[in-house]
Amino acid sequence: MLQVFILDALVNYQVQDSKDAEKIVERVLPRLQHVNSAVVLSAAKVRMAAMGNVRVKHACRVVVARQREQKGAC
Repeated sequence: MLQVFILDALVNYQVQDSKDAEKIVERVLPRLQHVNSAVVLSAAKVRMAAMGNVRVKHACRVVVARQREQKGAC
């Protein structure tokens, strides 16, 4: 439950630049495979909010590719 509160707080966090948003997305990606569905939904909200702040298309592609790699590892 604590993870949900932390992730929900990250949704409201204003990042300083695109690199901060990328770092947040990278660190939240493993939570998309969590057993608790509330954690997964909160992680998805954080990812969607942070991806809006990623300005470089290449960075978006890298994040999506990493997510696909993690999915394939399961």
